[in-house]
Amino acid sequence: MKVTLISVLALGLAGCATVPSDVYYGPLVDDVGYSALNTGPNEWSVRYTGDTHMTGSTVRDLTLLACADLAAGSGCGWFVVNEKVDESGSILHGTSFSGPAREQTSTGYSGGVDKLSGTMSSETSFISQYRYEIRCYREQPADPGAFESARVASELRAKYGISGLNTTGSQVPKE
Repeated sequence: MKVTLISVLALGLAGCATVPSDVYYGPLVDDVGYSALNTGPNEWSVRYTGDTHMTGSTVRDLTLLACADLAAGSGCGWFVVNEKVDESGSILHGTSFSGPAREQTSTGYSGGVDKLSGTMSSETSFISQYRYEIRCYREQPADPGAFESARVASELRAKYGISGLNTTGSQVPKE
């Protein structure tokens, strides 16, 4: 009863959200997508890195979807998230120098003067990245926080318009 009520509330709230139509879901390509590392028997570390336009909630959902797909692909109908880690942050895209030349005296062991051809500027952007440590189960575990792989995958694929993955692992557009 409790799980059903929570599911109904979650679906109701999800219906109110604006879902981006250009969400990439697939293996890591050009620093966007999911990756997984087997850390033990039926245990995985799953990471999803979003692009600069994805919100944190979208990236969390896609991380959970990757967990569900991994569990199902391993023949497990259930999984438990043991740890959630927010690895989001800013990334540096480049550094350039412009403006008048300036000199800076080094205070390090080597001493001397460093000459720069101007002031430094850099472009940064914020990316969302989450890592979930999961354990997969063939049968429903006693843990009340366990997720049913097929149900999670179905709900999140519907929410983001993702119908499935083809054999190369790239996204198949929803018809």
